[in-house]
Amino acid sequence: MAKTKMAQSARARQRAGILFRYAQRLAAFASRCASSGKLDAMNCRQPGDSIGSRYNIPLDAVKLIESGLPFAAIKRFQKVSGLTLDRIKRLARISEGSFARRKRSGRLTPEESERLLRLGRVFERATCLYDGDQAGARQWLETPVPALGNHPPLDLARTEPGAREVEDLIGRIENGIVS
Repeated sequence: MAKTKMAQSARARQRAGILFRYAQRLAAFASRCASSGKLDAMNCRQPGDSIGSRYNIPLDAVKLIESGLPFAAIKRFQKVSGLTLDRIKRLARISEGSFARRKRSGRLTPEESERLLRLGRVFERATCLYDGDQAGARQWLETPVPALGNHPPLDLARTEPGAREVEDLIGRIENGIVS
């Protein structure tokens, strides 16, 4: 019994540490973008602007995901990113039938919301890397990158581990670390 409580306590501390580090990364990201005046069509001061659902801390993002993003988030992301609707649906793994149902209901499911939020986060980071040049960021995200096993970053962003790898690469590039 005592071992179980200790293990649960250790897991809780680990989760809290992960959330804290994620919040620090988000704050640093927002600070870099705000200080450089990047992103004309979207405001980099708050993550989530590329999908029209800004948030300040990861817990706010969790609430957005759990309630389901509005369907308009897809249209906002399409406008900001310049990606085709078909490409966004493939990346967010939303089938034609599901897309039609979400359009009628006006809300995405939590799973679809999480995938779209992840794509937006990666696009925002890449846009900051390209000093607000959304077309340049999109081109980089669509081009195979040797440091990512010759995969286009957006294709890797379809999964959370892949998105983390892309964000880590962006961080290395920002800090001048050869990859």
